[in-house]
Amino acid sequence: MLSTLDCLIPIVLLVIIFLLVRHIVSDRYKSSKAKIIVSAVFALSVLLASTYYKNGMDDFHKNQKDYVNPALEWQKIELLSESVLNLIYRPNVGVFAITDSGEVQLTKPVPYCSIENQTAEILPEEIEITDTPYAELPAPPQPFQQQIIFEIRYAVDYDTLAVSSFALFDNGEVWCTERVFRGPADFPTAVAIGMGYLITAVAIFLGSLIALLLLILIILEIYRWRKEKMQG
Repeated sequence: MLSTLDCLIPIVLLVIIFLLVRHIVSDRYKSSKAKIIVSAVFALSVLLASTYYKNGMDDFHKNQKDYVNPALEWQKIELLSESVLNLIYRPNVGVFAITDSGEVQLTKPVPYCSIENQTAEILPEEIEITDTPYAELPAPPQPFQQQIIFEIRYAVDYDTLAVSSFALFDNGEVWCTERVFRGPADFPTAVAIGMGYLITAVAIFLGSLIALLLLILIILEIYRWRKEKMQG
């Protein structure tokens, strides 16, 4: 019931403002055309705002994963000071880079790319190497010699699923990327994005309404002044 009232309040305020402005304008200029003009201005402002909001939300729903769960840009692993021969993953240990001089451990047991995720205390239920990950990752920025893609699954709402990838490029460098889905924890982000579109739509409505009303009022004042001058 509360959400319904929250939706009705701005609509009621909009109707009140519309009726008040239309009454003031029509009373001052004594013309039925003034009412029509004010109605058209309000309708145009609502159309502009609603069009922006609809297009924005349509794009958001179509590409929701990119908005709420954007993939990390490919980045070079700075720990490496020599060329890598190949990559290996040891379960419960981590990802290793094999070099001419030995092994370099790139990750903790959970094969995340970013330092923040590698330090997470909650361990996943399952880590699987896959060729068809649950979510899309950006393509490697250059030709690669080897690529490993991980799906990291959790049984709790902390991180429900993550996808990470490590690639060995032809020049011997190792780069990585990842994408994390937090289930219910992502809801506030989605709400914030939706509210951002709504606030922008309101700003578009008010901005266009004020600008158009000022323009119309200036024109009507000029018309009224000329009419009074001719009658005088």
